[in-house]
Amino acid sequence: MSADATSAAAGVAPDRVAPRTLAAEALRLVGIDAALAEVRAVEAIAAARAVRDPAAESTAWRARGLAARETEQLELAEDFLRRAVTVGLRAGKARAGEARMSLALIVMGRGDVVAARRLARLAVAALSGQEQYRARVQLALIEQRCGALTEAFANYALALTQLRRSGDALWEARLRNNRGILQAYRGHVAAADRDLVRAQQLYDELGQPVLAADVQWNRGFVAGISGDAVAALRLFAEAGERLRDAGVSRGSHFLDRCQVLLSVGLVDEAREVVEQGITLLSAHDVGSDVAEAHLLRSETLLAGGEPELARASALDAKTMFERQGRASLAVLAQYAVLRAGAGDVDDHEWQSAAATAKALRSSGWWVAAADVDLMGVQRAVDAGRPLLPERVASAVTATRTGPAGQRLRAWHAVALARLSRGDEPGASRALLAGLRVHDRHRSTLSATELQVHTAARARALAETGLRLALRSGDPRRVLGWAERWRAGSLLTRPVQPPRDSVLAGRLTELRAVTAELDRVRSEGGDHLRLERQQRALERAVSDRARVGRAELRQVRLASASMLMEVLGDQALVEYVQVGVDLWAVVVAAGRCTLHVLPGAADLPAELEALRLGLGRATRGGSQRMLEATAAAMSVGTQRLQALLVEPLADRLGDRPLVIVPTGEMHVLPWALLPATRGRPVSVAPSASVWLAAGERRQSHRGGVVLVAGPGLPGAQDEIRAVASVYGAEAVRFESDQAVAAEVLQALAGSAYAHIAAHGRFRSDNPLFSSLEMADGPLTVHDLETMSAAPSVVVLSACDSGLSAIHPGDELMGLAAALLRTGTRALVASVAPVPDDVARATMVGFHASLSQGSAPAAALLEARAALGEVEQVQAGAFVCFGAG
Repeated sequence: MSADATSAAAGVAPDRVAPRTLAAEALRLVGIDAALAEVRAVEAIAAARAVRDPAAESTAWRARGLAARETEQLELAEDFLRRAVTVGLRAGKARAGEARMSLALIVMGRGDVVAARRLARLAVAALSGQEQYRARVQLALIEQRCGALTEAFANYALALTQLRRSGDALWEARLRNNRGILQAYRGHVAAADRDLVRAQQLYDELGQPVLAADVQWNRGFVAGISGDAVAALRLFAEAGERLRDAGVSRGSHFLDRCQVLLSVGLVDEAREVVEQGITLLSAHDVGSDVAEAHLLRSETLLAGGEPELARASALDAKTMFERQGRASLAVLAQYAVLRAGAGDVDDHEWQSAAATAKALRSSGWWVAAADVDLMGVQRAVDAGRPLLPERVASAVTATRTGPAGQRLRAWHAVALARLSRGDEPGASRALLAGLRVHDRHRSTLSATELQVHTAARARALAETGLRLALRSGDPRRVLGWAERWRAGSLLTRPVQPPRDSVLAGRLTELRAVTAELDRVRSEGGDHLRLERQQRALERAVSDRARVGRAELRQVRLASASMLMEVLGDQALVEYVQVGVDLWAVVVAAGRCTLHVLPGAADLPAELEALRLGLGRATRGGSQRMLEATAAAMSVGTQRLQALLVEPLADRLGDRPLVIVPTGEMHVLPWALLPATRGRPVSVAPSASVWLAAGERRQSHRGGVVLVAGPGLPGAQDEIRAVASVYGAEAVRFESDQAVAAEVLQALAGSAYAHIAAHGRFRSDNPLFSSLEMADGPLTVHDLETMSAAPSVVVLSACDSGLSAIHPGDELMGLAAALLRTGTRALVASVAPVPDDVARATMVGFHASLSQGSAPAAALLEARAALGEVEQVQAGAFVCFGAG
């Protein structure tokens, strides 16, 4: 029985029961329907004033304040709660204590933590019995927010026993929700989840859906801290749906989401999210959260390669925390300042790092404290100074606990420490252990996007291992280290794609909106509304794709011995770059050799010049202009050949080539180099991907699928010409018949698939790169839902072979998606090709393919039948995979 109900039962006059009942009802509705709570509170205030009941009026003002807090109107909430205190003083110190208890939370939210703590202590002193224990819960939360974690935990423990004994489920839920977050900060993830699961159960049982959704969101935050980004994003999505249905938006949720996005390397999106959070929190005057947002912004800026801006944002956060009296969090901001300026901090500033680490530990920031020690190891190694034993010991401890990202940094620090004392074998073992942590973490992420972006976190480990291997001069060791990090997202692939009707529905809706957007743009209409819809749907598709779970299998890493067994008369060249230095490992004729390639600094400019030349050749012009362009390109390809192929000529001979490029070389049209023009060339993201693709037996059981997208007369001519090679065996989709769902169903498991359609490479979001179908774009997300990939695919769309290239030669785009889902070989263009040249090349390609030629050989034979200028234009077609 509530306190108000007890007063009524004790003999309060009936005309005084009504306002108290209304006030109690308003308070109960706060976590269910804030708008209705406001209505009931206003009614209760009027009723209480009519009968001069200050206790009921104080409770009603308190309900109004808490309802305003639910909608993040903190200034209004503070005003209402101060009225609750003023009126409550006329009803006795207990009623004023309850109001002060709520007011303290609002004052804290607006950034005055010292005043909030004072108010909470006054509330505890004014209350007795059950109300005092409730006040202790609020005091503990304030202590928690200002960094007094030990005091907060003690108050939670003291209150929980009494709340459970009295059966106060609502306040037990509040306590467990708050303590769950505290447990997570202290590193006790399992205990945190137990508290939060119980809190969510209690809120659901009490009919408090908004509060239950808040707890579910907090469970996502804890999952993110523990390294389970997929679970975090799933919980965020589910809780977010429930909160949106209730019309509730939390600025602090942007910060939680940002942290999880950072943990999986989605830096650009994390930056966007934290900026949205700062805007919303600032608008609502949530000073305490704004300070934390600036601290988080510092982390996103540092991850994005902007250390100066990161340092400035961390200093802003530190200033705010100091003004708010949050000393513990000011120390955390000092850690961020140190981290952002680690490369430029002078010795005097760095000497304070030990004090910072000590202060972090005393405040309970164990992960940050360990990170300072890891930075200390790196700095000492870089400067050639002796390592402090306590820092090395801290690094060793950090390899076993904490989030995956820190364990990677810890293993790297251990490796550097071992190298500093000449223990190279021990350093290699530490680097391998760190990469195993990375592999285990990546295997929990079934979404391509998350796997690709998380690779950047292992860069330091992989590059140090590569440097050691290169220093040894052992080509087999160099190949092994290159393969450990290269294109890992293509090696860990779903055994079976997830069947997700929700994702399929959102992709269908996105297709329709994008098609309508293209139509409106072409007609010059107002397209802003459709652009907003498109962005919202793309975000919904991304969110859904990230949380899908699929059983994953790891493709084995290629070794020199394994490659020698299957290469036959082919030669494999794997390019390796560390910094500005470039090497090549060649596996051919039963030998593995390592070669230094000088002049790599000129490579980006030469590649760009070649792409521009291809663009000019495609645009056409007079025969004289085309011949002049071809001549200029010939000079450029000679220079590229001198950089990349001539130093290897003795080893390569005239063998067919398997090329494993690195960095910008992934977009090089290799067939245009004089030394490669007359031989079959296959291009693979890694030797392991090539080996795995070659093990997939080509099957004709699925037949041949030919697709011509809408709005391209040349595409229909091309498909009809190719169809003449296969006759009745081919299944054709032309123009309006090319509906995405039907095309996908036909593509699954086919032997040969040929798609001639408008192609779009989305550099801003490669997973929405697409092929235009009759009902809208067929995206990378669509391709990844196929139950079985076609064995050999031809994409004659312009730029269909382009990929976004991320650290570790992780690729994102149409070509990468098909290789990941099981396609054996893919022919696609890395630059535009004229329609007539594409048609002639593709007809020749399929004629050779149907007669038994391998894809790379068939492409070579098709090009050889063209004129000299046309051969240059057709050089944009590349055979990816096991050609």
